[in-house]
Amino acid sequence: MPIHSGAFAKLNRRLLGYTLRAWLRYDGPTLLWAYTPTTYDLESAAKGTVYHCVDLLGEVPGIDGALIDREERRLASKNTLSAAASKVVQAHLTDIGFSDVQLWENVADTATIAAAHPETSTRIPLRVIFAGNLSPAKVDYELLERLARAGLDVRVAGPRAEGGGRDHQLFSSLIDSGVSYLGMLSLDELAAEMVTASVGLIPYRLNEYTRGVSPLKTFEYLAAGLAVVATALPGVSPLAPDIYVTRDSDEFVAETVRLAAAPTNDEIDRRLVVAQSNSWDARSVQVRAYAHAALGAGSKDDHGNQGRTRESR
Repeated sequence: MPIHSGAFAKLNRRLLGYTLRAWLRYDGPTLLWAYTPTTYDLESAAKGTVYHCVDLLGEVPGIDGALIDREERRLASKNTLSAAASKVVQAHLTDIGFSDVQLWENVADTATIAAAHPETSTRIPLRVIFAGNLSPAKVDYELLERLARAGLDVRVAGPRAEGGGRDHQLFSSLIDSGVSYLGMLSLDELAAEMVTASVGLIPYRLNEYTRGVSPLKTFEYLAAGLAVVATALPGVSPLAPDIYVTRDSDEFVAETVRLAAAPTNDEIDRRLVVAQSNSWDARSVQVRAYAHAALGAGSKDDHGNQGRTRESR
């Protein structure tokens, strides 16, 4: 339950205990890999714990910031290993007491997207795309409308207002402006859409929440051969001529229009190389090494088995 006090906290503790009963009884080394600091003390039952923080969670609208702060400091006091998805999140974790925070900027399943490239080009002139959570706290809807009014074929895909907030009026205005909503897509379906476009959009608002965001869509777009245009997020690094971080809305629109012509084969190949260096293939090696560090390198369980783990996410 998304409430962590009083009777709800007691219920959550019981639910977790029941759901993870096999993990809690496991007689070998157990690993807790947490994406929330609200762990209900599960780390006490684990041989190793990693807190993998992918956002400034306390800044997300609707989330209890005081709860997140208290729980993060509690994990930090237990010498929990930690990883951060952006330099801003890394600095935050360091400030509240975590030591040696790993910087793991978000990566993407680039292989699946790259596999969607057709043998012949199917790029549709002036088509641009945004894929992600259409949250009013995160996405600048008016900026997407401006692109549509500039004559671009703007397509958006993903959940609406996931994590809180209401977007009915903003979304209606978006559709009225000519933006096409594709709904929720599987990664294969999204990849098929991406390879018809020329530009991938990161039209995020600039606020305390997005200050810590590291958009994995950056590398999804590149894997599809798209140029990337983003607002001035700290978590997006410019890489001309493929990733453009713009200073304001006017520049965002101008750069998107300029790049909306179909990419050449050389541009597609160059962007794919950048994406492949930020893939899950490379990250999985780091994750496995960190898991072993959390458990104690080279340790064996009571049965003499090397490196067996049971993850709880």
